[in-house]
Amino acid sequence: VGELLQFLGIYGITEKMNDYIILITDNIFSIVWSSGIQIIIFLAALQNIPTSAREAAEIEGAGAWDFFWKITFPYVSPFILANFIFTVIDAFSNPSNAVMKRIFEIRSDLNFGLAAAMAWIYFAIVFIIISLVSLISRKMIYYENEEV
Repeated sequence: VGELLQFLGIYGITEKMNDYIILITDNIFSIVWSSGIQIIIFLAALQNIPTSAREAAEIEGAGAWDFFWKITFPYVSPFILANFIFTVIDAFSNPSNAVMKRIFEIRSDLNFGLAAAMAWIYFAIVFIIISLVSLISRKMIYYENEEV
């Protein structure tokens, strides 16, 4: 990692920052592996932006920054929420998750009642988290209404 940082022109960083960079570079494959669906959803969101909006922004003289904040971001905002919900559910239901590992261990010991109770409580906690985030972000999401 030291050679990589020297190549990038980064010198004199703290040990904690160095450990953080090592953690990210070591996990880059798993980060890319687990973000494939989110990338596809964002690509679909970007294709959902009407070309007429881009043309109108260009005619009005909007720059790239204005176009992003006034056109792209509002059109993509419902997909950001969908991606967030998908990512949270994926992270909480991942078998490498400590809670899921414990539920699987209890189930493999043939204690199905306790495993089911733990799974339902875990589901309720995840559902509450997703509901709270959805309620908080409801005002920030733009839904296009086509009223003709």
